[in-house]
Amino acid sequence: MRNPRSVGAGLKPAPAEMLHERNKWDGYDFRELARGKRFRWAVPAFLLILLTLPILLSTMGCGLRQPQTGSLHGRLLDASGNVVPNAQIYSIFAEEEKVFSGNDGVFYLSELPAGRNRIVITHPNFRQEEREVTIINSEVTRLETIRLTQGAAPKFISESRVDRVTSGTAVIAWKTYKPLVCSVEYGTSLNYGSSVSEREPAEDHQLTLTGLTPETIYHSRIRFVDESSLTWFSYDLPFQTSAGDGPAAPNAVRIKDLPAYGVVRIEWDLSTSTSTVGYRVRRRDNSGDWTIQTTDLLDRNAREYSDQTAHGGHVYEYAVT
Repeated sequence: MRNPRSVGAGLKPAPAEMLHERNKWDGYDFRELARGKRFRWAVPAFLLILLTLPILLSTMGCGLRQPQTGSLHGRLLDASGNVVPNAQIYSIFAEEEKVFSGNDGVFYLSELPAGRNRIVITHPNFRQEEREVTIINSEVTRLETIRLTQGAAPKFISESRVDRVTSGTAVIAWKTYKPLVCSVEYGTSLNYGSSVSEREPAEDHQLTLTGLTPETIYHSRIRFVDESSLTWFSYDLPFQTSAGDGPAAPNAVRIKDLPAYGVVRIEWDLSTSTSTVGYRVRRRDNSGDWTIQTTDLLDRNAREYSDQTAHGGHVYEYAVT
């Protein structure tokens, strides 16, 4: 009979390092813990990187400047107090953020740049309206109500027109539904840039723009602020200033030569006026009346003309205009 103690005699005892590994779990050395000794984490290097990465990202994010934006809330009504749905609203500084008013006339514009904004409201049945509002960062700016004018019929500003235009001035005239103090914005583009204001309220208005450049196209519009601090604008009123005293005559006119009997050829320097569109040649015989020699206007780049109707024994004078 085999000695039971001999069973397994051929098996080797487990190595000490294997027993040591069994006593470890997730980096803890339980044998050392049981002895009351200090132990340490055995955290893999890749885990340290993953744990550190969010801290680094949050630290880096502290130096990034977040865009400053706010929101706008308002409601659209018509002149009778009825709600206006399906109107399109946007800011000219964030035209990609376009919204439509709901069935209750309410609209909400988000992600608008903080600061001054110009809001545009369009609807097929109403006049286009513009408002200047100040958007506060991370806040909702609320407008009580915005009243739209039906169709193109004037209401608050009417009969707006450019009355008189000279080379350096223009007179803008209009009417308002009640006495108001208005201003006129003007400039060489739709950004305007300049303005002139009234001093006293009135219903019939007239303002003169001065210091304008001759032969220049300008844009203008009328502006006023109502009791609710809403800004109202008229349609754009374009006009062009005149050339002042008219095109300047050529600086010099000369007799070039007499190529043949009865033919006089004259030449001149081109006019420096930008409003010049062409030339006419005039002739006077023996101090008589001036007559136009050119039935058609000569080209603005023309520099000479041949008079083939001269007669011997006459004294002629020529002028180019």
